[in-house]
Amino acid sequence: MLPRPRHLAAGTAGLLLMAGLATPAVAAPAPAARPLGLAAAGGSGYTGFSNGTLVFANALNLPPVDVARVGLGQSAAGVQLPGPLGSAAVNDQLKQPLLVAAKAGKTAYGHASGANVGLLSAQTAQPQLAETLVEATSPAPSSASGDLLTLPASPLATAQVLPSSAAANTTAAGSCVIGKDISNGDASVANATVLAATPATPVVKLGQTSQTVSRERLVQQTDGTGKVVGTVRSGLLSQSTQTLAPITLLAGTPAELTITVLGPIQLSVAAGGLPGTSVVSYGMPGKSGTEPVVTVSAGGSTQMLTADQVFGGRGFVIPLGIADITIGTPAHALTGNETTQPSRAADGTSAAAAADFIRVSVPGTLPTPGVDPLDGPLAPLNAVLNPILAGADPLLSALQAALADAGLNVADVRIGHLEASATVPLGGIDCGTLDNPLDESRKDVSATHVTPGQTFDYTIRIPNRGTAPISNVTVDDTYSAGLEFVSSVPAPTSHSGNKLHYELGTLAPNEFRTIVMTFRAPAAAADGTVYHNDAVIKGTYQGQPITQDVDVDGPTVISTLPGGCDLSGSTKYASNTQVTTGESFGYFVNVFNSGGQECRDVVVTDTLDKGVAFVSCTDGCTRSGQDLTWKVGTVAPGQSLVLGVIVKVTATSGTLPNAADVTPAAGKPGNPSTPGPTVTTVSVPAEGVPAELAG
Repeated sequence: MLPRPRHLAAGTAGLLLMAGLATPAVAAPAPAARPLGLAAAGGSGYTGFSNGTLVFANALNLPPVDVARVGLGQSAAGVQLPGPLGSAAVNDQLKQPLLVAAKAGKTAYGHASGANVGLLSAQTAQPQLAETLVEATSPAPSSASGDLLTLPASPLATAQVLPSSAAANTTAAGSCVIGKDISNGDASVANATVLAATPATPVVKLGQTSQTVSRERLVQQTDGTGKVVGTVRSGLLSQSTQTLAPITLLAGTPAELTITVLGPIQLSVAAGGLPGTSVVSYGMPGKSGTEPVVTVSAGGSTQMLTADQVFGGRGFVIPLGIADITIGTPAHALTGNETTQPSRAADGTSAAAAADFIRVSVPGTLPTPGVDPLDGPLAPLNAVLNPILAGADPLLSALQAALADAGLNVADVRIGHLEASATVPLGGIDCGTLDNPLDESRKDVSATHVTPGQTFDYTIRIPNRGTAPISNVTVDDTYSAGLEFVSSVPAPTSHSGNKLHYELGTLAPNEFRTIVMTFRAPAAAADGTVYHNDAVIKGTYQGQPITQDVDVDGPTVISTLPGGCDLSGSTKYASNTQVTTGESFGYFVNVFNSGGQECRDVVVTDTLDKGVAFVSCTDGCTRSGQDLTWKVGTVAPGQSLVLGVIVKVTATSGTLPNAADVTPAAGKPGNPSTPGPTVTTVSVPAEGVPAELAG
């Protein structure tokens, strides 16, 4: 049961900027880190941070003083080895705190805050209030969680702040953490409003729960294509991921727009210490090209934006006069604006970037009379917006009057602010060996989109890639509150609330275990709701406790999409980038209907490469030699599902490509393919989990 919300009194000049301070809730136990010798010589230390803010508003920006600024939902994580954290970043790009408590002797931290508030402060100062702030620092490993409260800060912002969490897992100044995050922070808010001329007409409204997660993690040394280029040392990943509820702009006015984000947005930077391994990635994991990522609705009309349109240029601008809105502002330097480029060191020793998914300027610049403000895919909305823009003065005046009464003149609102930085020594991080026999464990989801009332599956695949048995293998799975658990194979050992516990016994070397869990989305699920699933796999290997985290975002609830049956956005991927002769790995096809009508009598066919032998398949495929067939049946609008086949490598060299045909009775077919893994002397799992790659 969640703690009861806490309410405190408001402040002055129309700014109700005080809310209940955080109190500790139940703290999750910190997972044990596995210490591996970090060489102190040769500059082997490394540092990184990541942070994200769901909504940020900066009011009356008159240098050197800001009358008020507020951030709703901030997560942060950081590491500095061999330590301590004294020289690490202490503020983000928005002047919000990353480090608050003293960090003497500490090498990692996790941070989450429901609301950061600054009043009448110098622009270089940290906010005076950090509501529901939780922090974890290590060594020793620690975790913390915060309270539920309601933040009344009208007219600048209001929100329900949900319990947040943080963790830090370093065990000593010379230790590496494998199989889990070095540190992380997780914050969520719901029913958030920003800049309300009246309580019913906020400029920004997020009616459902939005979440931001930041993490630091050791990874393989890979280049921008995901190819592994180093195997002796490791790199550092700094990553922030946000799931945004449907965003309503200018709510309650004739100019109301709703932006629905069809998946999580993510900023990742990685530094591997080798040439070509400084990588910056920004967008929606698994989505590219013409795949839909955003819908924009106004006046009963809905238009869609693709990954290329949102993330492939300088952003998509909606100039309303009342507010100028930019969707998909590009990733840029930590020290600059959208016109600067992210930082990538040629030698692979550092990478850094920042991004704002949506920026809102209030007031905006009114478009020239008689000129349509929108072009491209949003042009059909001009018929709805033009009559409003012609009479925009009353709307703008009402907002300005309400803000003036509060002593404010808003300059900047950001939704989905992300930052990340990673720095490692030349050659990479020396942790000795990073072998974790559970590190190829994966989780995927059978549908990236579901309709209310629809069932779907989460699948966890657990292989032992070690040379000895793993004993006492357990899986603790946590699913989104509100989902209905239907069943699982095998059945859980125990089930409490939204947590499932499995005891799997002992895994022999190269043995696979699979858990398939079936859930049902609520019949009243709101469009745009994104579900999550997290699992922690534990066991004992050669006398050492080992842990591997696997998680997945999705599916997303969606009602309808425009157009007819369209399977052309279906994708194909492999579980590994490199495999060894005799090894088993998986091919997966994500069947996705991006159209607004159901696809009927869908059949998927797949011919396996001669270099692999069939082992098993999911969802009842039929097999004739190397030819596989799935009779999928009906795929609803917006629905996607993942089909898999496990194969064993018989080839001794070369690559193992795979393609599938996804064919409906009527509509656009799909022909997804993957170049497949390369047969080498080592096994290398693909970056990310299958569901992320599938989108």
